Amino acid sequence: MRSRELERVRAQLLEERGELLKIYHTEIEEGRRGEDTVEDPIDQATASYQRDLNIAFSSVDYERLAALEDAIAALDAGKYGQCKDCGETIASARLEAVPWTRTCISCQEKQETKVVD
Repeated sequence: MRSRELERVRAQLLEERGELLKIYHTEIEEGRRGEDTVEDPIDQATASYQRDLNIAFSSVDYERLAALEDAIAALDAGKYGQCKDCGETIASARLEAVPWTRTCISCQEKQETKVVD
């Protein structure tokens, strides 16, 4: 990739990371505000369920945040676009669709097959 393209990717990754961090901080703040305000047992159960959902969504966001951090580190190391499993170059179409991807499509398919088996 040319340096102009890499800078565009870096900006995109940093923007995505900023958005995830904003969501993360908002969820934490909302969780803190809602902890002590609910007195009705049914409302407490609903609030607890909502917090559990937020945690589940946060774990998905956390994984994406980790992938974003890895992609930024790969950019800094000059290794952006290399598959972490096989070391081959990740197709530019895949990087365009998912700039924070860590693996080529072949290795991703192998991982998904292992999960299904």
